[in-house]
Amino acid sequence: MVGMVLGNRYELIEKIGTGGMAEVYKAKCRLLNRFVAVKILKQEYINDEEFLARFKTESQAAASLSHHNIVSIYDVGRDGDCNYIVMEYIEGITLKEYIEKNGVFSWREAIEISVRILDALEHAHKHNIVHRDIKPHNIMVTPDKDIKVMDFGIARAATASTLTLSGTTIGSVHYFSPEQAKGSYTDSKSDIYSMGVVMYEMLTGRVPFDGDSPISIAIMQIQNNPPSLKDYNLSVPLALESVIMKAMSKDRDMRYQTAAAMANDLLLIDKLPGVAVKIEDEEKPEEVAGTRVIPSVKDRDIEDYVARNRDNSPKQPVKKEEVQTLNKGKKKDKGTIAAIVAAGVLILSVVIFMMLLLGGNPEAKVPNLVGMTFDEACEKYESDLITIIKAGEEASEKYADGIIISQDPKKGAGYKSKTTISVIISGGSDYIVLDDYSNLSIEEAIEKISTTGLDYEQLSVEDDEVEPGKVIKTKPKAKTKVRKDQIIIFYVSSIEDTVIVPNLMGKTLEKAKELIEEAGLKLGEVSYMPSTREAGTVLQQVASAGETVDKDASIDLIVAKESKEVSKTITVTIPQNSDSTNIKVVANGKTFFNASVNKTEIAKDVVVEGSSPLTVEIYHNGVLVSSNKYE
Repeated sequence: MVGMVLGNRYELIEKIGTGGMAEVYKAKCRLLNRFVAVKILKQEYINDEEFLARFKTESQAAASLSHHNIVSIYDVGRDGDCNYIVMEYIEGITLKEYIEKNGVFSWREAIEISVRILDALEHAHKHNIVHRDIKPHNIMVTPDKDIKVMDFGIARAATASTLTLSGTTIGSVHYFSPEQAKGSYTDSKSDIYSMGVVMYEMLTGRVPFDGDSPISIAIMQIQNNPPSLKDYNLSVPLALESVIMKAMSKDRDMRYQTAAAMANDLLLIDKLPGVAVKIEDEEKPEEVAGTRVIPSVKDRDIEDYVARNRDNSPKQPVKKEEVQTLNKGKKKDKGTIAAIVAAGVLILSVVIFMMLLLGGNPEAKVPNLVGMTFDEACEKYESDLITIIKAGEEASEKYADGIIISQDPKKGAGYKSKTTISVIISGGSDYIVLDDYSNLSIEEAIEKISTTGLDYEQLSVEDDEVEPGKVIKTKPKAKTKVRKDQIIIFYVSSIEDTVIVPNLMGKTLEKAKELIEEAGLKLGEVSYMPSTREAGTVLQQVASAGETVDKDASIDLIVAKESKEVSKTITVTIPQNSDSTNIKVVANGKTFFNASVNKTEIAKDVVVEGSSPLTVEIYHNGVLVSSNKYE
């Protein structure tokens, strides 16, 4: 879709992200001459009227928010089959990428980031907006360590009807609350639970609950207590762990009642790490009524899960109240107990007899999904016992685009309880037949070819028989079988002394110069800016691709800046409270030193190198003790 212009205003420049329900593009707003991010709803949702209505109304509700730590939403619109949201463009990476790149956070840094996120949530909640999908993937970290909460795409205005729809729940199973897992009422405290999970991951490098299927993880969210943070990071203060565990309480009434209350406790710990945080409920304010779609957890799912995990479940300590109840029970009439036992034995005998008579629980067979579309397979076979998930996409000569080409487990495999079938979807053949683009305007040709995934270039040619600005021919020729990674050249008619500006986006600076010269144009001013793209990649061009300009006109470019290499000698002080300590020094994700050092060495010099800014982390026995940045 790169090259398309939505609403005659937003020119799509490059794809910068893909989620479960939408794709995100960097775009240029032609009216205000600024970069924006455009989120486009995936095609499989365009015919779902209920989803479209929610997409629009909820996005408009989120657009009413104005806060420094929330990505601003500028516009919501539709162009043909494209439903899109236009929002603030943020240069940076997601918190998830930041965690993967930098590892476990220091507890002070985790508090600093969390307070900003909670401030953003407090603002949203005061405007009766519940995010419902708080996770590291939806939080941006800028190069200046600024924090931006984004993706209110499944947020809901907090009303009395804030419930999930049609027996399904929307969100990210590793991060959502027990009430979301059950498909029931959600409110601002659901966001607080998710915030607790995010903090847990920042401080341990892992999510508290993980499993082999969305349902099993959702059941853990409902039933299980998370492992102690100190199992993974001994440096976390007990008070901080108490705050996180309170935020992740299964009972929403036991959680923080507001995001501001949680932020206040975090700030108190930041100033006084040894403080004991009161974890009982604060005075409750008047209740504010309140990325992935999975079936809501049903009682049967929980029973299946408990049955599968009974033998492996950790034994829970018996509470004092339960002991008292048990002791009272022992004083009951022994004759009554004997009668109950006898009745139980009789019932058990009948059950065993019936199972023997009927041959036990019959084994069902996995159906054949190959040759169906994903939607067809789900509609026909998905049930309480069968969950179907997409495991990937592969090119296929045999099956058309969107058709299931393989599955695991295979058809005919037996199962007695709930099972998950993973399927691989065909991405179509590696080759496609090139359409005929002749006599289309270059804008129409770019829009059409963008739907195929093919890359393209433009060359201006004088042709008296073809109207200026229209495609004369392509190379390779129309109706030719071409590879999906092949570059298609458009020959575009131009009037005398004018040319069509070629597409330079994503090209190297050297390739862009070559295309500019071939088009009869000149390279103008080249500016450089930091970017996650490879150094030397064209990020923006002026004028735009497809525009008609005078011959010899200058084309200005903005190019990704080359990172400066930094070399730094780090002096590591060796702890004196033990004879030997394992010291690890990591710079920009690369380990430069990792060994046990005797305390007699007092200090150790380690040389680290990498691209600026260079983030250097020091670990003692696996625990992060410092993190510093060097330009």
